[in-house]
Parts: sequence; structure tokens; C-alpha cells
Amino acid sequence: MMLSKKIITMKKFILSLVLMAVTTSYSQELNLPVFTQYLADNPFVISPAFAGIGDNLRIRANGLTQWVGIRDAPENQSLYADF
Repeated sequence: MMLSKKIITMKKFILSLVLMAVTTSYSQELNLPVFTQYLADNPFVISPAFAGIGDNLRIRANGLTQWVGIRDAPENQSLYADF
């Protein structure tokens, strides 16, 4: 009797751990690229050595406001030009 209670308790514990692991790994995929990868297509911000490479004029403007409607919410604006 005591052994079966321990087995059931252990199964519940393992199931809880598996559910937490799956939920955590799934929730990491919910980050929107606009919040996390705004530097991805602008290599000269990451390394200045990329500036001036190529014959094109590139101008880019970014604006991001998180928590719209909340006072003093985080904001991010940037303007890039490379020619």
C-alpha cells in the first residue's frame, strides 16, 4: 500500500516536471522578431567594419513602443544610414 502511494506520487512529480519543461520551451518561441531581432538586418550597428561595404545607399528607421498606453513605457527609436 505504501509503495503504490510512493509510485503514484513519483509519477505525478515526473509528469509535473515534463509539463513544466514543455511549457517553458514552448513559451520561449513566443518572442516576436520585432522585439528581439531589430538589429538583425543592420550589421554595421553590431560591427562598424560593415559600414561602407557595397555600392548601395541604405536608410532605415525603426520605432518600437512596448506596453502601449502605459506611462513611461520602454521605447526604442533608431535611424540608420549607410552609403
